[in-house]
Amino acid sequence: MTKRSKINWILGLGLLVCAFGGKNVGENIQTQLLWHICDSDIESVHKKLALPLIKKFDHSTYYFDTKDKDLYKNKYAIRLRKENNKWLSTLKMDLNEPRDIPDFIPPTMKCEKNYYKDEQFLNCTAQYKKATLEKPLSETQEDYLEEKFQKDIKAIPLVSFGPFEGQVLKLKYQAQDKKNLILVLDEVQGKFKTFEISAQVGRVKDEVYFQELNALFLSKKINLCTEQKGRRPPILDL
Repeated sequence: MTKRSKINWILGLGLLVCAFGGKNVGENIQTQLLWHICDSDIESVHKKLALPLIKKFDHSTYYFDTKDKDLYKNKYAIRLRKENNKWLSTLKMDLNEPRDIPDFIPPTMKCEKNYYKDEQFLNCTAQYKKATLEKPLSETQEDYLEEKFQKDIKAIPLVSFGPFEGQVLKLKYQAQDKKNLILVLDEVQGKFKTFEISAQVGRVKDEVYFQELNALFLSKKINLCTEQKGRRPPILDL
C-alpha cells in the first residue's frame, strides 16, 4: 500500500468513527483479503491447494435494484442468497474514498476493509436472516435506504436479477505464525462467472497475511486474474 493510500485509509477510519457517533469503530474493523481467480473451476483449485475441507455448500444468488439501477449507480447492492435452504439478504455499501462515507450509518451495519492487491476500500453491510424473494429487505435496511435517497423505498418496485448458481468451499490453513485461517472459495457460475478466494484477518497484520497467502497461491500454480480490484454485480448488463 502506498503512503498516500495509508493516509486516506486512516482518514477514512476517522470519518467512519464520526459517522458512528463517536464509537471507536477503527479498533473493531477486520480486513477481508480477496483474490480474483481465473482457474476453470472451484474443485481444481481445491485440488491444487490440498488443504483440509471444513465445509462445502451450493448457493443461489439474486440481486435487487430499481428498474433504473439507482442503487448500483450509487455503489449500493442488495444481494439475496440461499444457502442450505436458508435465505440471507445483504445490503452492501462500497466506500472507495473517505469522502464517500455518509453522515448516517446504522449501528446494525458491519464494516470491514476489503483488501485486493490493486485496491483497498471500506465495505459496509447490513444483513437480514428472515428475507424472502417477496421481501428481500428488513425494516432497518429500508430505513437506511430511505435516509440515503430521501424516498419511500417501500413504494419503489424492486426488480430481481438472477438466480446465479454457485458453490462455496471453506478450507483450513495454518499461517506461519500458527494462526488458523479459513480460506473461503466462492464461485458463481453462468454468464457472469465470478470466482474469489477470501480470508478474514485482523487489521494489524493484514499485509503480512496477504503476502503469505499470495505467495502460497503462486507456489500452488493458482491462476490469479490480472486485475485484482473490487468488482460490482454485473446487473447493468442485464
